[in-house]
Amino acid sequence: MTSENGNMTGMSLRIGGSTILSKTLDNVTVYRLELNASEQSLLKTTLSGQGALLNNMGQGYALVEMEVYGNGIATFSNLAAPYATFTTISANQQSPLVMAANSAYRTPVPSLSIEFPFSGLSNGKLIVEATDMEFSDEVAVYYPVTMENASNPLTPSQRWLSFTAPFDVDAARSISLVRLDVQGQNTHATWLQPTGGGAALGQGDSSLVELHPTESLSIATVSATVSDITVKFRVEQGWDDEDLLTAKMRVVLDNDVISRPGQYMWSGLGGGPAFENDLVIKSVEISDDNGLIDPSTEYLAAGGGLNFSIDVGYEGVEGIDAFADGDAEVQLWQGSTMVANTTSLDVDTWNVSDVAPYSFGELTWTVRVLPLNGGDIVDESEYTRTFKIDPTAPAVIASSVEWYDHRLASTSQTVQFQILDPVLLPSNVQVMLWREWLDDVDLNGWPSADEYKPRSLIIPTDLSLSTGLYTLLFDDSMGSQGQKVAGYLVGSDASGQGLEDAGTGEDGEHLFM
Repeated sequence: MTSENGNMTGMSLRIGGSTILSKTLDNVTVYRLELNASEQSLLKTTLSGQGALLNNMGQGYALVEMEVYGNGIATFSNLAAPYATFTTISANQQSPLVMAANSAYRTPVPSLSIEFPFSGLSNGKLIVEATDMEFSDEVAVYYPVTMENASNPLTPSQRWLSFTAPFDVDAARSISLVRLDVQGQNTHATWLQPTGGGAALGQGDSSLVELHPTESLSIATVSATVSDITVKFRVEQGWDDEDLLTAKMRVVLDNDVISRPGQYMWSGLGGGPAFENDLVIKSVEISDDNGLIDPSTEYLAAGGGLNFSIDVGYEGVEGIDAFADGDAEVQLWQGSTMVANTTSLDVDTWNVSDVAPYSFGELTWTVRVLPLNGGDIVDESEYTRTFKIDPTAPAVIASSVEWYDHRLASTSQTVQFQILDPVLLPSNVQVMLWREWLDDVDLNGWPSADEYKPRSLIIPTDLSLSTGLYTLLFDDSMGSQGQKVAGYLVGSDASGQGLEDAGTGEDGEHLFM
């Protein structure tokens, strides 16, 4: 007790009107009261005759009044009234306490002690005594256990997990049930499967764990008493993310003895989750008739067919696991119109086709994955790709030399071609040139398709104009009088549309000669 702005002259302690002690203080500002043995005995005797004003967890509480005399303001601190109480817990073999104790044996060599964690809301001392304990040596679980198709972290999946654990059962006993527990920090699902047939019984959050419809339980004999027991299951999309997840398998004998479990654990090592259910678009590949469209491609030819190969998975998880049929929907949007959707994948992929419309300007395709039975939408749940639609192919509209023409030989012969493309002039254009004195391999005096050689052109500097001049410079001074030069143009614009009205290498289809 303290009084910073006054003095204390006395104090008393009362219970129900009875004074337990009274002390005179000599105008002190600080005083510590601690009951001696006789004062504590009197306090306990008086309390035993009082009715409880408050009951909590089987313990009754009475009111004790403390009063201090003097002047100023008195402050009480560090009040302590320790007492002893007890409770008795009786737990059967299926109680969480007993199952947790049996789960402490996680290796083939049992430890000599089992730790039971107890916690309180305030400081105190707790003494725990085990007064009775039953055990059975009629069944044992061996290690290691196996879990096929298990990703790390675990995810919902169209694939089934195969959980196998070996159990040694006394020859005089038989297994009546196999118990599967899948337990996280907030969710606990239990399935009980009869070994003699009949429907499995789900408990707790069993709706979030699906047993295989035809192969949920199998038992393989290893020796006279040891059997490998396999449970096939998968976790549903509705199970939320977990930092710790454990699958446990136990057997229940015909005399109701429950074995220790075989356990398989997923833990979020390195800060990652143990279970992840947030669906994402892992990748989208877009192709046309010419193959895969490069990520740097900006333009798309109007009317062209497109194929989208969409890979779906889980956030931060590699592998082929994706949602089971009906657990999510993948959508393909062209602008504001959904052109296709599916709730079923080919393993983890959806292949879908679309057509670029006959339009002009930018158009965005969007791929979305939407969970239908649980999971959050994250940034990677959506993919977008924007193209500039090109409805016209480039075309040659004029040439400075005719289909059949005559020019004087020159070391700097110049030929120009005018090309039209309202969207973007092509930069990928070459001339296929044939010179009789150099390229006429068959010596027939006329160009053949395989005798043309590619030559570069001088490309316009501003490709955003609708028309542009493309220039060919070459030396034909080595040719004799009357020898011929022929050529045609090849190329395509940024959308992949080929150059039109540009001639070909076939007989008589040259652009100029």
